[in-house]
Amino acid sequence: MKRVAIVVGAVLGALLLSNLSVGQSCRDGFAIADVTLIPMTDDTILEHQTIVISGDRIVQVGPTSSTTAANTLGLDGACIIDGQGQFLMPGLVDAHAHLLDDGDLNLYLAHGVTSIFNMGGSYQHLWMRDALLAGNLDGPSLYTVGPTVKMSAQPLVEFEDNPLNPEFAEELVRRHHAAGYDFLKVWGTFDTVVYAAMMDTARELDFPVTGHIPRDVGLDSILEQGQVSIAHVEELFSRHFNDAPTAEGIAEVTRQLADSGVTVTTTLVTYEAIAASIAEDTTPLMSRDGIEFMDPARLGMWAPGGNRYRTEGRLGRDAHYLDQMAQMQEITLALSEGGVRLLAGVDAGELPGLVPGLDLHRELELMVQAGIPNEDVLRAATRNFGTYLVDMGVETDFIGVIEEGARADLLLLNANPLEDISNTREIASVISRGEYYDRATLEGLTSGLVARNAATTQYFGALASDGTGGGAAHIANWSNEETPPFGYFPSVFFAFGQAQQGDVVGAEATLLQIAEVYPDRPESWLIVAGLRSMVGNTDGAMDAYDETLRLAPEHERAQRDREQLVRAIESGN
Repeated sequence: MKRVAIVVGAVLGALLLSNLSVGQSCRDGFAIADVTLIPMTDDTILEHQTIVISGDRIVQVGPTSSTTAANTLGLDGACIIDGQGQFLMPGLVDAHAHLLDDGDLNLYLAHGVTSIFNMGGSYQHLWMRDALLAGNLDGPSLYTVGPTVKMSAQPLVEFEDNPLNPEFAEELVRRHHAAGYDFLKVWGTFDTVVYAAMMDTARELDFPVTGHIPRDVGLDSILEQGQVSIAHVEELFSRHFNDAPTAEGIAEVTRQLADSGVTVTTTLVTYEAIAASIAEDTTPLMSRDGIEFMDPARLGMWAPGGNRYRTEGRLGRDAHYLDQMAQMQEITLALSEGGVRLLAGVDAGELPGLVPGLDLHRELELMVQAGIPNEDVLRAATRNFGTYLVDMGVETDFIGVIEEGARADLLLLNANPLEDISNTREIASVISRGEYYDRATLEGLTSGLVARNAATTQYFGALASDGTGGGAAHIANWSNEETPPFGYFPSVFFAFGQAQQGDVVGAEATLLQIAEVYPDRPESWLIVAGLRSMVGNTDGAMDAYDETLRLAPEHERAQRDREQLVRAIESGN
């Protein structure tokens, strides 16, 4: 590792410039000088510090007055950012995300989130993870589970429609591990024998298992069998306590979890969003902060006509859900005070009312409202995730702390979050894997997303008014614009809707347009293959599977579905 050293002693004042962007000349290193550090290595706060970054590492940390050495990189004043009056802390972590689109990555980064734990995975998340590591996408570091494992698998979510049995459960665990997912996620109801077979295989592979507390298995059993984390405090409230926690019960569960070393993710804001979704008056929901960043597909999921929570008999029960959230805050406080490792997470992505990145700040505010000290809340959103990954064998990097050798994931704030947790919103700049994003660049990420969403709305309007030819014409008019004519995820979502309404031809046309604009993404071709197979076009389906595998040779689902189609052709079915 190359050591960076910068002269910052007596000459510092002559070099410091305000509001600098770190440009091409600073690719080999830069410094943030005379800043107040919140390092999260302990409870200290360090004033008048200089931090030096080279590549994706923090290579030097120390008092500004003594951080001096030979300027081996030839850095000039443009590579030294003035941190006077500002606060530097580790970048935030959202430990429960549902990443649906590349645009979500921009939202997370723009709101200070430098790592996310994706809790509903697919091949596209492996693609995104690789693209982020290669520097081909702007966004946080990505850790992901595979497709959620449940007793009865669903089309386009799992590989089979058949209920799990112990043998298939073992095979499924091995496939997820071989595909390169970081964790296995369990959900819903599980046969105890199937869960045991799955956990036996996961232990054999040192493959960590996270997720819900499966029905018919229970908390005691998942702790005994080695599930490493619970994805929601809600699981304790609803699944273990049956919506009726007692002080004695909370104390006992806290002791159990602390003794077992199991980690729990908070997701308190989820119930606040659900409450807003089922209120008679939807004005507060449809005016929540960040709604302007939502693509048209998800806006439809927020709106009364498409909001699933309003159609499940919950309408008007918003006060009930807010009361339940308050009870979950009590559980969260007890866990924090009892030494249980907490991770801050939101569950944004597929839930109406939650904005990726932005609502993590609301989650932190709800944790403080529960009575958890600011420093412990910040620890849940930074360091705890780093120690969790290392303990699980997923990561060897130090993240979530500011110290020499740690990964350079940092958040520069204009105000102190230890005094007011809402100050995590006061973002001056973000550093993700050593890449510096100033305020103007971060605002460019979100404004670009708004422009893309507007283009997607235009695309949908063209389809609605003029059929698929209108959409094709919209693409044809796309020449040298910086923004694609539509977003990847909302258009795939639209194609699903067309297929569900029986318009298979229109769905395929939409997917082929998506493939034209996003030629390196395999998922649209995979769905085309499924649609063609469904209507008996086996030759066309084989062509689409082959195109999927050309773009992604290791795409397990495409391999399996193609093999099934070959067997069906050979058997004459």
